[in-house]
Amino acid sequence: MNDLAHQVEQNAVKLKGAWESLSNKGQSSLPNACFEHWLKLATLHQQLSGTTPIFEARNYAWRIVQSLLTTDDNESILQNLVLYNAIKMDFSVARHLSLISYVSTTWSIYDRLSNVCGRLAGIAEISNKVNENPKVIDFFMADKKLQNPLGFTTNLHLKHSYEWPLRVSYKIRNWLVHEGFEVGDISLFKSNSIFDKFVLNVDAIEKIEKECNSNLNQKDKSKRTCAPQTDEIWTDRDLISILCLCDNEIDIMFSAFLGWSVDSFINQIKLFAARDKIQ
Repeated sequence: MNDLAHQVEQNAVKLKGAWESLSNKGQSSLPNACFEHWLKLATLHQQLSGTTPIFEARNYAWRIVQSLLTTDDNESILQNLVLYNAIKMDFSVARHLSLISYVSTTWSIYDRLSNVCGRLAGIAEISNKVNENPKVIDFFMADKKLQNPLGFTTNLHLKHSYEWPLRVSYKIRNWLVHEGFEVGDISLFKSNSIFDKFVLNVDAIEKIEKECNSNLNQKDKSKRTCAPQTDEIWTDRDLISILCLCDNEIDIMFSAFLGWSVDSFINQIKLFAARDKIQ
């Protein structure tokens, strides 16, 4: 988590530097339309800077999730009670609320970064879209919507290396936020007991796998991501381990995706405006 936060902070500084250089360019050999386009995109440094504080909220939310695993009050355990933000409540309710906070905060970061990357590095159909922000699942993982939404076929690397953890994390997020405890008659967790902690229901595992697999060819989960031991973690059905694995991979993806998008944008300015010595 902290590595991605550092990357966001660094790239916000880079993009702001580009914005300042463009704002003070003076006379240019290039048409004003070129600089207006660059200047508009460079203002995305504000969105990156605004994303940085969300990481602390995400870290706090994750600590709350983990705190539910360390309850040592035997009387409360027997009553299936835990402390959630200093409020004693049923474990299943606290589990749900803590996870909603974590996944919502995490995906708010991913959505903001996807928007910045899509605006900077996406084709015109994505970059100039007014009524909809670029979304990592809908725009960069979809096979039918846009075949090559990014330059240098970057989406090929995103899809082959990170589609599985992206889809799993997003599916879990949607289940928790939109569906609640269950979808139809399928519960997300094995039980509401504190003793089963965050173990997923077998039927829920099958449903998540089936829906995430619909866009993937490989049956072996270990080949759908760069992370090792993927199958073992999935077999244990522990949501904490699954989220750790998936979100860590997505963090790595966005670190690379954001760095490439910002650097490509800045290099475009430097090379095409070389005569103006834009730094």
